[in-house]
Amino acid sequence: MSSRAVQEREVRQQGARNNARRTRARDPVRSKQRHLTPSPRPRKQTQLSPQKNKREQRAAKAVAALDPTKTATLLLVRHGETRWNAEGRLQGQMLPGPSLSPAGAAQARHMAAALAAEHEISAIYSSDLARAVETADAIAAALVPAAPVRQLPSLRERHLGALLEGVRRADAPAAAPEAFAALRRGLRAPSEALPGGGETLDALAARVGGALLGIARRHPGERCVVVSHGGAIHGARRYAEGAGEGGSGGGGGGGASFSALANGALCEFRIDPEAAAAGRGGGGGRAPGGQWRGGWAVVRWGDGRLLAGLAGAAAASGTAGGGADAG
Repeated sequence: MSSRAVQEREVRQQGARNNARRTRARDPVRSKQRHLTPSPRPRKQTQLSPQKNKREQRAAKAVAALDPTKTATLLLVRHGETRWNAEGRLQGQMLPGPSLSPAGAAQARHMAAALAAEHEISAIYSSDLARAVETADAIAAALVPAAPVRQLPSLRERHLGALLEGVRRADAPAAAPEAFAALRRGLRAPSEALPGGGETLDALAARVGGALLGIARRHPGERCVVVSHGGAIHGARRYAEGAGEGGSGGGGGGGASFSALANGALCEFRIDPEAAAAGRGGGGGRAPGGQWRGGWAVVRWGDGRLLAGLAGAAAASGTAGGGADAG
């Protein structure tokens, strides 16, 4: 390359550098941004909803007020699936009631293994209806040493009356219109008895709440499994919130409802019978945190971890509050 060509190339390069400097002088911000490495987008953080956060805070306050040496931990479990669950039939208290389906029996075994691995269980209680007893027997067989199952009629499902029990939910509006309408009203009318001899939601809450209080008195400082039913467990929660003793508290203020419970769902209750009897926030009052009656706290609700990893686990059936769930 000749010396003249070299000189011309250097002139062109110098001109390009001069143009770049003039451009930066006119728009320094744009020039600076061009040379910056783009920063990674901030990762979106998952946060609890305000409502869930408040529930957890209230539960923590209520638990902190309980004496752990006197407080029983009750693990309430809804039984495995029955054929009637799959068919959408209202089960109620029909004796002995439907047995577990093959899918429900597999659920019971899965629940049993999960409970045996995670918790030290002092006792197992169950409703005396077949679907609950079969689930409880599977759990007991998985424990070492095996714990006997104590059956309590007070843990039965809500009594739906002669007009509804055994009827497919889809057929109920035509088969028993008044009874089904009363069932659908649910927590909007908790003191209403179902036609045909059915139970009120307030009576259900008092019955199941009283049964859990009796279990807690027998097992201070211990952990027990209680196998029951969707509507009955909802009744227990309403009792924990102050329903069932001359009032219709709980359920978020009358017409609200809780989320439905799937077969195999786990709910954890803490009960200090001494605090409840002493009336520390009890008798319709509230425990510290403002949600539960004195001596009570619900720290887990509708936990599906007992069936985690089980293919084809049943979804929740029906509605909450002892309504069409009723099984």
